[in-house]
Amino acid sequence: MAYVTLSVIVDGALERETNYFDETLLHENMRDEIRDQKDHGYPTEIYYLWHDHAPVSDCNCMEYAQDHNPYWTSQDGYRV
Repeated sequence: MAYVTLSVIVDGALERETNYFDETLLHENMRDEIRDQKDHGYPTEIYYLWHDHAPVSDCNCMEYAQDHNPYWTSQDGYRV
């Protein structure tokens, strides 16, 4: 794994975007993020995007993503 970008969208706005280079840390923080976002009342979506390259400022991976569904939403729970 080169790295993963975890994005949290709250009420349609980007709340936080974090890059993870350790898969264990990613899963721990994703679990904590879901727990924190569950009950605050705003519609929330959590997305992750895998990158197969070293971090660069002009990454175009989102343009090539095939699945634009969130990993988790406050309305539906897990979608995967």
